[in-house]
Amino acid sequence: MKTLDTIVDSIREFPTLPSIYLQLNEAMSNPDVNINYITKIIENDTASVSKLLKLANSPIFGFRNRVSSVHQSIIYLGIEEVKNLLLSLKIISVFHNHTTNINLITPKDFWEHSIATGVIARFIGSSIGISNSGTLFLGGILHNIGRLMFYITLQNEYGKVIELHINEKYSLNDAERKVFGISSPIAGEMLAQKWKLPIQLIDIIKYHNHGTSNDKINLNVAAVHIADIVAILLGFGSDGRKFVQQPNKIVWEQLNLNEEFFTSNINKFASEIQDHISIILGSD
Repeated sequence: MKTLDTIVDSIREFPTLPSIYLQLNEAMSNPDVNINYITKIIENDTASVSKLLKLANSPIFGFRNRVSSVHQSIIYLGIEEVKNLLLSLKIISVFHNHTTNINLITPKDFWEHSIATGVIARFIGSSIGISNSGTLFLGGILHNIGRLMFYITLQNEYGKVIELHINEKYSLNDAERKVFGISSPIAGEMLAQKWKLPIQLIDIIKYHNHGTSNDKINLNVAAVHIADIVAILLGFGSDGRKFVQQPNKIVWEQLNLNEEFFTSNINKFASEIQDHISIILGSD
């Protein structure tokens, strides 16, 4: 199938992740690494430093004292949180150079939806006791990278997907499979594997539409599954869908969220989403 070959070629040719992420990953795999070494790696990337400090000083984290250095950011936020924040910035940056001519969706809407999904997923994670909620935030930002790659590499063909979605009421994933022979979560998984992302993120990217991982409950996947749907329903950005499916009933029951969880937190969602959008998508 020519289209499938095009997708595979696009993934193969897509840029690798910036070296700062690879350096951080390598450094963090060393149990003896110290904060000073991590600080030096980050300080070599001026754009990363600027946005990291903006995030650390934003109301999102609510620190009483001003964070004035990368070293302080790592101490206050933790190395893993800092790495996740930097990876989100870098992946958005990688895609930014390829999205100038997209006509099916605006990149701003796409990333607003992705950021909203990450923020809501982190709220869900905190509510159900997931300790590393930073993974949920990053998973929310990355969950739809396969679809964005389709928008970039298959703009003309994706119009057929949208037609099936609107006129025949196919889900976008089902329409993608019918037109391309592959859905965007699988394409996203392939890209994530190329980038050697952690398995927790790959699972979110691959399975977020179903809500379960190989028919088993995975709380990270479950949280992003629900957050993705809620972000669309609440009108935070768009990934191109005109309607969304019902959430996986088993997942919904497993998360066991309070009946008023979303209505009671909607103002918090909106405030934190806007803060993240302003900093992550704004200019330095």
